Amino acid sequence: MRAIAFATACALVVATVACTALRPEVERTPSVAIEDDGTRLARAFAEPLARRPGHSGVAILDDGPLAWLSRVSLADVADRTVDVQYYIYENDDSGLILLHRLAAAAERGVRVRLLIDDSNNVGRDLQLASIDRHRNIQVRVFNPMRFRERWTRPFQYVFDLARANRRMHNKIYAVDGMAAIVGGRNIGDNYFNFDREQPNFRDVDLLVVGPAAREITRAFDLYWNSPWAYPAESLVDVQPTVEDGDRLRRALATYARQNERFEGSFPAARRDWLQSLLAAHENLQWASVEVVVDEPGKVAPRGEPKSAVGVRLNEEMARTREELLIESAYFVPRRTGMRLFAHARGRGVRTRILTNSLSSTDVAAVHAGYQKRRRALLRMGVELYEFQREAARTRPQRRGLRNRGAPVDGSASEASLHSKVMVFDRRVAWVGSFNLDPRSRELNTEIGLFVHDAAVAERLARMVETTFEPHRAWRVTLEDGRLVWTGERDGRLVREHHEPDTTWQLRALVTVLARVPGIDSLL
Repeated sequence: MRAIAFATACALVVATVACTALRPEVERTPSVAIEDDGTRLARAFAEPLARRPGHSGVAILDDGPLAWLSRVSLADVADRTVDVQYYIYENDDSGLILLHRLAAAAERGVRVRLLIDDSNNVGRDLQLASIDRHRNIQVRVFNPMRFRERWTRPFQYVFDLARANRRMHNKIYAVDGMAAIVGGRNIGDNYFNFDREQPNFRDVDLLVVGPAAREITRAFDLYWNSPWAYPAESLVDVQPTVEDGDRLRRALATYARQNERFEGSFPAARRDWLQSLLAAHENLQWASVEVVVDEPGKVAPRGEPKSAVGVRLNEEMARTREELLIESAYFVPRRTGMRLFAHARGRGVRTRILTNSLSSTDVAAVHAGYQKRRRALLRMGVELYEFQREAARTRPQRRGLRNRGAPVDGSASEASLHSKVMVFDRRVAWVGSFNLDPRSRELNTEIGLFVHDAAVAERLARMVETTFEPHRAWRVTLEDGRLVWTGERDGRLVREHHEPDTTWQLRALVTVLARVPGIDSLL
């Protein structure tokens, strides 16, 4: 009987999903950015911004703990508003302690708006609705599934793939309309090098202050007020009480106090970081920053398929005349991309690309898409590098923002590439959420920053080149028609004639996936 009941329930879900893919429309209260020249951040940056009209301050966050410290410290210095928008927000140490600091900001009167995509938001509706009960905290979920039970999700993906497979991939952290962080990182321990068991990600963010931060906040407003963003309270059948929200915030505070790994050195690190940030004339590079963001309606099944970010990247690639540097975790160029690379090489542009190796990637199917283009890229003269799973760490080249005493890195020995960086002729740099793959171009919404400044471009170029070093990445070449991977292990030169650090079973699986018709459109 239980089997019959389960089968009946599945049939009902399938039928309902097929007929009503979207959740019912709900009432939303619009809200927009708060611009206030009286905040601490506005006062701190008033003088340097007045001397550089139209320019924004820029800092590169290439160190995981520093990137986490930056977010938490900005929450602590906020006076009016904190806007948080992420594809993934984990319930782990870094996510919960950041949520605690956001709740603490709300307690002192700061408006907090939290917008997360629903793809990884499984079983957390009550938590989000409870934190939303605070008078100064608002939580919304982007493109939520029609049914909230965990077991129904596979059916919803199968029978509503055209919508469910399209996600909000943006990453925004903005404070008081004056400072913002945009890049590749989601919120989770492995994005900040805190994970002690799973591979940590190499990633990059940019922190900007001034006009670019205000544009980023307006980009947040675009998504927050879109019909795809649903209030957390609309996703639960029984509304939590204000007391439920109070209990959750107390639990978060207790959790933070008991977490010595974070709290032990955090106060001193935060003080140093804030002093460094507020010394704006010394610690930031001032530059023209261009913010490019996709429209939220791109996730509609019949929405605009073109990515504003992708179009803008294509334009910049077409202008490149001498050198193109790319660091992209998921790299699957299609016809237009291959044509752009061929034209760049035809103009004599030195093109170097770093992506994940098969052993370091967390999505083997994406490697299958890249694998199909690898030989063609090498034949046209593109230089290919693949990130090593056990990439040796090097001390990041920090400039300006300090990290003394911040929480230590996790002890996991394995690593994976997650960054999205491009440098054009060492005059323009780009950092964002956009991967050079079909998913970013056609399915997900994205955001990115173009920094029109040679000094920032040069520093990012050196950062990418450091990752090309043989103890961190495999150099892939063609020798007599055969692929060869060259790198270093324990100081010794190593040459491999198949995907390094992989089993034959994994290589066989990827080879089969590469031949599946139409797989590119799902990557």
